[in-house]
Formats: sequence, structure tokens, C-alpha cells
Amino acid sequence: MTTQKSFALLTGASRGLGKQIAYELAKRGYNLLLVSLPGEGLDKLVMEPQFHSIEVQYLEYDLTDKQQLYALSEHVNANYQLCMLINNAGMGCSKSMLEADSHLIDQIIQLNITATSILTHRLLPNLLRYRGNAHILNVSSMASYSPIAYKTVYPASKRFVHNFSMGLRYELKGTNVFVSVTHPGPMLTNNEIKEKVKHLGLWAKCLLVSPELSAKITVHRMLRKQNSIIPGVINKINWLLMSVLPEFITISIISGQYKKASNS
Repeated sequence: MTTQKSFALLTGASRGLGKQIAYELAKRGYNLLLVSLPGEGLDKLVMEPQFHSIEVQYLEYDLTDKQQLYALSEHVNANYQLCMLINNAGMGCSKSMLEADSHLIDQIIQLNITATSILTHRLLPNLLRYRGNAHILNVSSMASYSPIAYKTVYPASKRFVHNFSMGLRYELKGTNVFVSVTHPGPMLTNNEIKEKVKHLGLWAKCLLVSPELSAKITVHRMLRKQNSIIPGVINKINWLLMSVLPEFITISIISGQYKKASNS
């Protein structure tokens, strides 16, 4: 270990929720180790004024590539002491199974499930060595609370993230590592999502919570060791409705919206 400082490692850090989580952690004085795909602008991000009071470094890896995934974990374990791991990188698509590309399906599974599991497994001993409270935050989605047609693989992968997090939290009881999972709803993080929300109509617009607010709520509750986090009052109401209604009704309502969006 070449540094005595501790770092919070954050994947998918270049944009959207990941970028806002980085800002929130910087406000609280955490040194940051930011990870994203090559060419995503991390070299410029780390120069922003928000990061001037902390040490921030960046690493560029493709987490859908297993060799790069293992290389990242080996590099981090050899050179950094972690106090936090945030598995934020993820991807999805809104297409029927017949229309979806097999390579894209594989990438969703690799990033949302494999990368989250392998990084956590390989970096957990590092977190356990930290002298103080350490945190793992996994980013799931409101989509994890119901199967959704025309977006089939994404909600299934995010349900895995939820169950994985809850099981690991129980497994780590009595240690210094606390596991949380957050379930953000729709966020306007890029033009593609803006277009999807537009086609999904009023239902999706009501669920919108800004990446800034989602990050603020998520980081605050993670540091308070909350196990499951739902940012936003409307999303909590939505979760309650999905918990009460029979599954065939929630599938029908939500999938109907995505079917309309996919045909538009």
C-alpha cells in the first residue's frame, strides 16, 4: 500500500448521479478515486473548484471488460486504502427482447451485476482493513421493485443489486463495513433519457428527482448507515403503491408506458 490516506472509490463518476455524489463527498472532505470509461472527461472534472480542498485521482477502465475489471481491483488494492466503495456505474435499454442487441444485453449484465459483485468481492478486504467506519453503496433503481416489459433485463439486474446489498449487509454485521443500496427514480442525466421521459408522459415526469437532490439524500443517508434508500417523496409513494398492488397490475401499468414509449 503506497498511500496512508483513505479514499472513496466511485464508479461511473463522470456524469449524472455519479458526478453529483462526487461533489457531495468532496463537501464532506473525502479523498476521491473516480472511475469511468476512457474519454469521459475525468481529467477535466478533477480540476473543478469543488475538489480543490481534497485529494482526487482518476482511473479509466471499462468495467464491462473482465480483464480491466480485475486489473482495476488489483491496482486499487496495491496502491490505495479505501474507506468507501460506491458501485454507481450502470446501464440499461428500453427495447423488447426481440429488438435488443445481444451484445447490449451482455453489457448490461456485465456492468450492473458482474462489475458490482466482483469489485465488491475483491475490494472488501481493503475496506475491512480501514480503521474506522467504512461504507459500500450500491446503486439500484426504482425499476427494481417491479418486472418491466420492454426494459426486461435492466429491472431484473437492479433487483439483483438490491438483494445482493441486503444479503451482504447482514453478512457484514459486527464488522466496520456498512452496506447501503439506493433506488433513484428517473433522472434527466442525458438527452436520451430526456427523450424517453418525454414519451413516457406525466407518470415519468412526476417521478423525476434531480441528480443533485438524489445524490444529497443518498450520501446523507448512507453516512447514517441506512440500509435501503429511496430519494424523493414521490418515489416513496410510488414504492408504497408497488408494494401494495398485485404484481400483475404493476407490470401492466408500467410496461404499458414503456410499450408506448418504444413505439413512439
